[in-house]
Amino acid sequence: MEFPMRINKYLAHTGIASRREADTLIERGQITVNGKKAVMGQSINEGDKVALKGETKTKKYLAYYKGRGTITHSPGEKEVDIVMRLERDFGITDVSPVGRLDKASEGLIILSNDGRIVGPLLDTDNSHEKEYSVEVDKDISTLFAHLMQNGVDIEGYTTKPAKVTPSGKNTKKFNIILTEGKKHQIRRMCAALGYQVKSLKRVRIANIELKNLKPNQYRKVAGEELEAFLQVLGINYKRMNGAPRELGSAVFLLPPGLVSLPSGKLRFRFPARTGPDFLLRPSSRPGAPVSSRADAAVHCDSLPVPS
Repeated sequence: MEFPMRINKYLAHTGIASRREADTLIERGQITVNGKKAVMGQSINEGDKVALKGETKTKKYLAYYKGRGTITHSPGEKEVDIVMRLERDFGITDVSPVGRLDKASEGLIILSNDGRIVGPLLDTDNSHEKEYSVEVDKDISTLFAHLMQNGVDIEGYTTKPAKVTPSGKNTKKFNIILTEGKKHQIRRMCAALGYQVKSLKRVRIANIELKNLKPNQYRKVAGEELEAFLQVLGINYKRMNGAPRELGSAVFLLPPGLVSLPSGKLRFRFPARTGPDFLLRPSSRPGAPVSSRADAAVHCDSLPVPS
């Protein structure tokens, strides 16, 4: 990280909250810098001790099957969008779609209240994979598959390389993996090559798969699947639901369980139910012993290392 840095950017960069949520935490007085209440727009310098009082909101992640005819965002008159369907059918009101699918398309949409994932997931420079199952109006040729895979000129823009896998059962179907997301990209690519899309379904985003979901069904994304997803986006899964009390470049977040320290002085065990919120503050001198007074933090038992 480069210092100085605005505090909301710092909190977002360390994976504690999105910039918008960081502003809310600051307004509520939940963030302190060097023991003093933080203020909006404050600059953080290297070595500053940034701390969080209390917890951030519980993060939710859902894999949702958007059916044909449902709008992702901003519905017109008499149209229904995902948020309206979720509230009407399931009483869910605290998540939003990340990204979009056009009205005529169907398949996987990630729903979340975690603003941290929006930028990393949607930024095309990050090249996250999105996989689609496509059916066109006529048999696909070897040339068609080759061109789709190596780049198609759509109105002056050549698409990035993709991976195309023809179906072994239907000569009009294929799967395509993109690492970008231009508006109506697959439909425009096919049209440029003289094909019309009859059906288009997104079946995967990064490591999140549609699996056996039916239209307007959802499932929770959790555990190893969620951890892998957040790691792909560069977000620290360990900080998700148990934000550390003290933040900063000189703080390590240790996983649940037994940890042996390189300094060899102490090890710590803490119950899994407390979550990954144990902090260890390292000595200022590399390789120096870790003392038991100030360096062991919350929700843990310290035990001497057996000889």
